[in-house]
Amino acid sequence: MKNNDVHLIHRILDGDDSAFTELVEKYQKQVHTLAWRKTGDFHIAEEMTQDTFLTAYQKLATLKKPQCFSSWLYVIATRHCNSWLRKRHRQSQLYQDMDITQPENASYSEYRLEENERITVETQRDVVKKLLAKLGESERTVMTLHYFGEMSCAEIGAFLGVSVNTIKSRLRRAQQRLQKEEVMIREAIDNFQISPNLTENIMREISRIQPATPSSSKPLIPWAVAASTLAVVLLMLGFGSQKELARFQQPYNLDAVAEMTVEIIDAPIVANLEFNPDIRTQVGSANAQEKINNPGQQPNDTVATVSEAQPEKTMEDYTRWELPKKAKARLGKGGIHVMQFSPDGTLLAVGSDIGVWLYDAKTGKEVNMFPGRCQSLAFSPDGRFLANGGGRFRNVGKFSGKELQLWEVSTGRQVIFTNFPSVSALRFSGDGKTLVSLNKSRDTISQLDVETAKKVDLDIGERLEPVYTEVYALSLDKLAIGRIDGTIELLDTSTGKTLSSFGGPAPKNRVFALTFSPDGTRLVSGGEDSTVRLWDTTRNDASTILQEHTGWVNELAFSPDGKKLASGGTDKKVLLWDISTNELLTTFTGHINGIAALTFSPDGTMLASGSTDGTIKFWNIATRSLLPTRITEHTKWVKTAAFIKGNTTLASVAFNGIISHWDLKTSQKTHLLMKRHQDILYISAFSPDGTQLVSTGAEGTFVFESGLGHFVGYTKSGELIRLTDVQTGQELMNLATGGSPLEVAFSPNGKTVAFGGVGKFRAWNTETGSVLNTPLSDKVQLNQNGALVFSPDVNIEKLLSQVPKISALAFSPDGRKIVIGTRRGKVQIWDVEIGVALSSFTQEDSKEEFITALSFSSNGDLLAVGSNKRIRVMGSNKLTRFKEVHQGVYKLVFAPASTVLVAGLINGEIKLWDVATGDKLNTLDGHADPVTTLVFSPDGKTLVSTGRDGTILVWDWEEVLRDSSEGSQ
Repeated sequence: MKNNDVHLIHRILDGDDSAFTELVEKYQKQVHTLAWRKTGDFHIAEEMTQDTFLTAYQKLATLKKPQCFSSWLYVIATRHCNSWLRKRHRQSQLYQDMDITQPENASYSEYRLEENERITVETQRDVVKKLLAKLGESERTVMTLHYFGEMSCAEIGAFLGVSVNTIKSRLRRAQQRLQKEEVMIREAIDNFQISPNLTENIMREISRIQPATPSSSKPLIPWAVAASTLAVVLLMLGFGSQKELARFQQPYNLDAVAEMTVEIIDAPIVANLEFNPDIRTQVGSANAQEKINNPGQQPNDTVATVSEAQPEKTMEDYTRWELPKKAKARLGKGGIHVMQFSPDGTLLAVGSDIGVWLYDAKTGKEVNMFPGRCQSLAFSPDGRFLANGGGRFRNVGKFSGKELQLWEVSTGRQVIFTNFPSVSALRFSGDGKTLVSLNKSRDTISQLDVETAKKVDLDIGERLEPVYTEVYALSLDKLAIGRIDGTIELLDTSTGKTLSSFGGPAPKNRVFALTFSPDGTRLVSGGEDSTVRLWDTTRNDASTILQEHTGWVNELAFSPDGKKLASGGTDKKVLLWDISTNELLTTFTGHINGIAALTFSPDGTMLASGSTDGTIKFWNIATRSLLPTRITEHTKWVKTAAFIKGNTTLASVAFNGIISHWDLKTSQKTHLLMKRHQDILYISAFSPDGTQLVSTGAEGTFVFESGLGHFVGYTKSGELIRLTDVQTGQELMNLATGGSPLEVAFSPNGKTVAFGGVGKFRAWNTETGSVLNTPLSDKVQLNQNGALVFSPDVNIEKLLSQVPKISALAFSPDGRKIVIGTRRGKVQIWDVEIGVALSSFTQEDSKEEFITALSFSSNGDLLAVGSNKRIRVMGSNKLTRFKEVHQGVYKLVFAPASTVLVAGLINGEIKLWDVATGDKLNTLDGHADPVTTLVFSPDGKTLVSTGRDGTILVWDWEEVLRDSSEGSQ
């Protein structure tokens, strides 16, 4: 085992020069590489290397932190090189005025041979640099370390903190991309070898000098070999942008610590990245900013700018990718909206509620994640760019959008186009230079020139619905709009004019999915009537109706050759059709929920199907069999969560009734239980200790609208409320609900479950089985099963409009009282044991207000009430109104000390408020949809939030409070 640097430095300062020999041998190659990169002369670099080590030896005793020796050595080498460059510049100015004598004739032939050999070597070095420059950053890093740093895959993996298998795959990928040139690279390695006598020469010079007198105290800091040991090889061979290089070339004090890092992007390259100057201006040029921000070059206020590359992302750590500030981990990846293979088939892009995830198509491993909600996506034909149409979320009755995004796949850089809101459909032109999109909010079709950022909008009139009642498809020249009444309108994307309209109003004929054939001559629709319809766009008729599904058809995909069609629906099946014969080839089964997305690989040999159950499966088209590759954790809508087993284990339940257990130390799922008695949870709640789950649900099918992921409906409401053991998944007991409950809550001791709906609430003692049925109004009567009873002559519709409808429930900390919020803004407090109303109040200006969240402080003195309009805290004869509540409140919880109120909003934000003053302290941005749960760990150090975006965020509460305190100062 090699001695580490600290131990070697101790030996050197004790007079053992042989230890310095070890340091020279260890670092001379890296230092020489740096010097060669800066001076441009391979032989001068040897002189710089020798000078660097001589200086280091002389000043070694002045190094205060020996664990940073390699960084310190880098600083010394950089200064020597800069000094040499300045000196050379002065000399070159003198040489311009001098008459340079040519070699004598006697030695001319020898001179020519040496010069030719030198030119050949330098040319070969330049060729190798250009070859490696074709690779993506991650592949170039591994290739450089392997060939020129002479490191094994295991050594590179340990150095970069990446698994050996990942390193092997990157190296193999790089070798494949440079397969024809690899021999040349291997042959050129000899031209990158430093003189074998360099160490001997350095030590000979060192023997003539004495190091500086050691300081009174020797370094005592233990150190494992720093990651910066080989960083010079990676960063200084010249294979990166000058902007990135400059980060490691700032002036340093000789005793300063140069904090070296290695950035390795986990996204494999999918296309040759040689591009023309216009595109280079958009995404990589070091001096592009001035041109990019020139208003004269960006019509329509559309400006393209480039974001920095993301930090290294390791596959083992994807739960920490793109985390919001102060969050420790993200569990879940967001519900699936859309999927597409990269043009070379190596990657699968999955658009979710929180971003675009890139997977290795062969292994299913996470490669990268581009943040930003995605409802539509498209790869450019060369695979260089990935466009994300942005996302939209419901914001108190309306929809708000996020901007369109364009990512460079190989580098992870984002090209940002300002004044370009989210779009509902995307498609690149055949040459990849134009991005065609449908902007629903503005009723426009946009043509975006990717190279110049010029955008042209085409107004198509008020053809689009303001809410999600339509689906869309884009071909190279046509736009199809499918509507709720079953009609389909076809538009010309160049003129915006209607080409044709077909289909028509019919019962259960809503269009849920549309897709064009690759040549654009056929359009396929899927709908509520369980059929797949093939339309001839040249004749405007449905020549074929395929009818094998038993549920709604909400996903469609053509094979690249246009000969096969895949359809998926709420029946959890994927059907494969032969379009030429209209024959059903096979049925793929195995998903436990409806299909959310379908896509074929570019060669047509593989089909990927994503489900609302959170899984993506891969199917072999030739053998019609399931492939071993599988992607998980894309579950839509985490309903609620609770801590079990102390502070480190979390239980969560998704919309489909699947209970998951998470180890918060590792961010890994440790257990998964499937509740098969229902397909979707309607309402649910965990007991305070997390050991039991109470829920009601639906049997049958559950639908998310095609490509958008929004709730549409289910086929049959459940009539039972069930109590389930969270550890085993077994049902403990159930009770007839007497109507569909709207809210549910556990008492603090976990023995009573309160649930209520229209005009009533019920308290169910789960130990004795007894039930208290309580009407909320004297206009309502209940039978023994808790169902509403009406007189024969009463106007039921009018009566139901007058009785209270429960929208929020909460127990007091002692469990004796329950507070109820209604959809008309009324708050009632009841005695749980006897079912008597204790008090009630309605805010004087509560018109169109409905209560959305209720929470008691830990001592029960304060009650927080949240609505679609405001937050109030009541208690001790004081009413506190909270400021800056611009979004509807979805969840409320008091922090452990009850001095801070945490509010989860309908737009996905989490806000912190000072309970005493009502002032806002902080905002946590993380969820893309309403926050469905806020829960603290038993020790109060961790806050967990869940959302309808399908994710769970784990927050460091102490860090959040510290940040809030600093922000308020």
